[in-house]
Amino acid sequence: MYEHAKWDRPVLKDYAKTSLKNFYWKAVLATLIVGLLTGGGLNSGGGSSITYNLESGETFYESLPFHDPSASALVGFVVLVVVLIAMVLAVLYSTFIGNPLVVGHHRFYMESRFQPTNLDQLFHGFTGGNYINVVKTMFLRDLYIFLWSLLFVIPGIVKSYEYRMVPYILAENPNISSERALELSREMMNGRKWDLFVFDLSFFGWNMLASIIVIGHIFLNPYIHAAETEVYLWLRYDALHHGYAQPVELDGMFIRAQ
Repeated sequence: MYEHAKWDRPVLKDYAKTSLKNFYWKAVLATLIVGLLTGGGLNSGGGSSITYNLESGETFYESLPFHDPSASALVGFVVLVVVLIAMVLAVLYSTFIGNPLVVGHHRFYMESRFQPTNLDQLFHGFTGGNYINVVKTMFLRDLYIFLWSLLFVIPGIVKSYEYRMVPYILAENPNISSERALELSREMMNGRKWDLFVFDLSFFGWNMLASIIVIGHIFLNPYIHAAETEVYLWLRYDALHHGYAQPVELDGMFIRAQ
């Protein structure tokens, strides 16, 4: 399908619309399930996140009906401990449950692109053969993005695009080493980060409309995920065609997408 094809955003979107017609309502259900299980943090960036607003702790503290310094200090300490525990639990959940679900979600879209697929593929990150490697690789991806984000916002955004294809690579080959999955994603995205950024921006209007409708994202997100799946398939073909990825590395059932 992608032979001799250049990057063409409208064409990739058309491919997504065509394929999605065959499994749209199943995709709505799949995306809703994964979104709920990842705390509503599933996004087109392929990551899961559960966040805690630190300001809420301050608001709670300031609303206390007493001003005794020792009591206030104790309550403040308790609030801090609760916040830290919540943050640790959120990271653990995201690492061991949320991220594998994201990988399985991508697997579902990739398989559905070619054939009818059951919802049990949503759990491919757990059952695909190398759960520990999936957890490790996705954790490293998140860690690198987080560390780069500590410098400035823009380097973090750049890294998030650089590692955007990692969950797709793992969805196809959960046995690929962490180092190679990260490297391959970087190579796939070399010279394409801006293209994908513009691709994401092209959904801005739809996202605004979906936000107004409140539950609109439930029906919009399958289209966005299907479109990003087409992006991966194009990048996958390009990587195999130019030799910086080998068929043995991307040896899933999607070899026909070459």
